Amino acid sequence: MNKRYGFENEMGATLDYGIHFLSYPVFEFGTEKIDSIEVPGRIGTLTRRTGEYSDTTIENEIEFRAADRNEHELKMLEIRKFFMSTGRVVYTDMEEYYFRVKKVSIDDIKKKYGIFGNITVTFTCDPVMYLQEGDVSVPISGTLRLYNPWSESHPIFKISGEGVCKITVNGKEVSANVGQNLLINTDLMQAYREDGVLNNTAIAGDYEDLYLQEGLNEISVSSGFTAEVIPKWGVRL
Repeated sequence: MNKRYGFENEMGATLDYGIHFLSYPVFEFGTEKIDSIEVPGRIGTLTRRTGEYSDTTIENEIEFRAADRNEHELKMLEIRKFFMSTGRVVYTDMEEYYFRVKKVSIDDIKKKYGIFGNITVTFTCDPVMYLQEGDVSVPISGTLRLYNPWSESHPIFKISGEGVCKITVNGKEVSANVGQNLLINTDLMQAYREDGVLNNTAIAGDYEDLYLQEGLNEISVSSGFTAEVIPKWGVRL
């Protein structure tokens, strides 16, 4: 096992905490739920895609080492805090991608020789591999043509201005009542100001109409407003 292998989260890198992988993580990618439909008189069943996906899970077998026997419990608490703080994880051999972690499960820590500890840590994640490049804001000027080579994405829109702004994505319109600034998070289906104050009543329309489909997308906003889109590109496997 490569001793330099690891991941980064909001607190830093595993190597910075003296954490080493005993084996490569086990990825169980989320899959789409497919319904089987029985039709009387027909040989075999029909299938229907639901658009619903199970979660992705990542199992990590790791080892850490304390400075001495007296430091083992303190090191264990430090390691536990590090893992439980994970909301976003980037593995060293997949640096162009990241996973959004929804839940962290930690098995009992097994001591070895008084200074080593072995742990199994499982991340439960969204069923999407997000691309780092999908977190870069793209200005919307005139009609923005944005090509999505990946799966359907749920972008974030940033709008500045005053009044009612119409956002048009692939011919579908959503209206936003903007007071200086407004962020529209289509994944959370929430609208809020830059200071974090929720303002869902500012939106008239369906958040789903703002999703970016596979292929070419055309995006525009009303004149008099400044707008950007963060595409949140991702891959569902």
